[in-house]
Amino acid sequence: MKKTLKIMTVFLFSFLIYTSKVFATSAEISLCEDVNVLKAFQIGGYLLYIAKILVPILLIIFGCVDMFKAVVGDSEALKKQIPMFIKQCIAAVVVFLLPTIISFAFSLIPDSDNSLEKYEPCQTCLFEPGSSSCKAE
Repeated sequence: MKKTLKIMTVFLFSFLIYTSKVFATSAEISLCEDVNVLKAFQIGGYLLYIAKILVPILLIIFGCVDMFKAVVGDSEALKKQIPMFIKQCIAAVVVFLLPTIISFAFSLIPDSDNSLEKYEPCQTCLFEPGSSSCKAE
């Protein structure tokens, strides 16, 4: 169960990293103006939205179940489980706040507004999939 949770966390983290960076240096490439690309980012945004709600809930539920088992069991198991439960709660908060942390990190880069301006539709569709700018025309 914990191995699956780690795999899900790594998958989500790698998904966020690889979809949040677009390395296109040519001015001729208009990646974020294509409706199909925006639709793909919108689907990714919905998946991100679901994961950002579902993963913390699952982490907390599994932590509570493990904590219940430790409370019912002996005191030694409880001492081992408390730090693990705290780590699961911290992981749940980090997963929930990961898009905000990534956006904040990009805002710290000098001149990122000018260089990333042409990718704003992709970013909007990824972080706000229900936005009107993501709707197919």
